Amino acid sequence: MVGFFMYQDYHEAYTFSANGIVVEAKWNTKNHGMSLFLIKEKFTNKKLHHWKVLLEPEQIKVGDSFYKEAASKFCTINGRTIQCVK
Repeated sequence: MVGFFMYQDYHEAYTFSANGIVVEAKWNTKNHGMSLFLIKEKFTNKKLHHWKVLLEPEQIKVGDSFYKEAASKFCTINGRTIQCVK
């Protein structure tokens, strides 16, 4: 059972999906220095907060449009597709 949870955590950023607007972007958070991105969709907010996220401050900011499909290492931010997950 522990192996399942380790596998699930390892792939969390890869399986993350969202389509909305960035409402929060933080770097070097208290949680091991990981970045934190909050994406607002129609009826919910989704949090992308994982050590496998590759985004840099010049690539994403509050107000940007954000799209990522589950099982993809790529995000589309303001119409530009970039690798955002290891």
